[in-house]
Amino acid sequence: MGCISSTPEKQTATIKTKGSREDNDEPDEKTYKLLLLGAGGSGKSTVFRQVKILYGGGYDKEERLTLAVTIHQNMVQSIKKIVEHCPKYGPIDKPELVTQVHNLPDDGPFRDVETIGTLITNLWKEPGIQATYSKRANYQLPTDTIHYFFDQSKKVMTDDYLPSHDDLLHCRIHSTGVKQEVFDMGQGLQFRLLDVGGQRSERKKWVRCFENVTAVLYVVAISEYDQLCYEDNETNRVLEALDLFEDIANSEWFADIDIVLFLNKRDLLAQKIKLVPPQDFFPEFKGDGSYQSVLNFLQNEFDERNQQEREVITHVTCATDSENIREVFENQVRTILVTKQRAKMM
Repeated sequence: MGCISSTPEKQTATIKTKGSREDNDEPDEKTYKLLLLGAGGSGKSTVFRQVKILYGGGYDKEERLTLAVTIHQNMVQSIKKIVEHCPKYGPIDKPELVTQVHNLPDDGPFRDVETIGTLITNLWKEPGIQATYSKRANYQLPTDTIHYFFDQSKKVMTDDYLPSHDDLLHCRIHSTGVKQEVFDMGQGLQFRLLDVGGQRSERKKWVRCFENVTAVLYVVAISEYDQLCYEDNETNRVLEALDLFEDIANSEWFADIDIVLFLNKRDLLAQKIKLVPPQDFFPEFKGDGSYQSVLNFLQNEFDERNQQEREVITHVTCATDSENIREVFENQVRTILVTKQRAKMM
């Protein structure tokens, strides 16, 4: 077992036994089933969007227009949350701007989108906003990459805005229930990818998806070592992910199933360790604080949670990097599917 343990008492999914199966999920002889799992905010839904772009033809205009409203909502909710915390981390000397933000509705679609865009642009230049955003690990934001949109708010906050693929990958969508689509990798390899909500309230639904799984893709945001869970604002997010991974890896459902571990948000980790020492949160970490030493430590912690004979296949990823995710699917997922395909033919 790893040397990290969570406090308070761990709050993870309860992985039920096979006898507690709640509904039927009949196998499809021609389609392999891949299950995306991970805690909320890990980036697994971004992986799903990448797969849809890479193997499913991407998003049509109607879907992109719908997601444009979600992006606008991400921006408004985020700027409201940042302004709310400015008195603590970086006061703003422009009360009229603060009042305008407080008066914004939470949910879209929004009227006067361009006016809101101008407001966000002006606020984003404020030192108090920048200072408060730099302390975002201390409070809960809808997304930890909202700066991607704030940096181009005038372009994004328009009525005719049509998100690019990169924009769609940076959009934060709160997953609920089960989302699934069938994708084709060519050479007769079809797979059904299931993305289930990662928040604690959603995990009781996971067991419905556990039967006939070819591989589990488990995603963890390794950059969130200094952040607390949305649900209780007490539990460290990486500790939550470790406990949840231990439950999944050692469940009887997946004892002989391939597990691909995505150590995700590597880009944010590389930035954060320059400012936030990992040893402040993991006293057991004895590395030199370099990017590679932190990666080695975290990978070892996940490896030690796996008590099964099979090896967990680990990739360090950035879910918004299309080439990175393509490489994982072409080199790893394809290999798993081809192996299963050959086994069927024997």
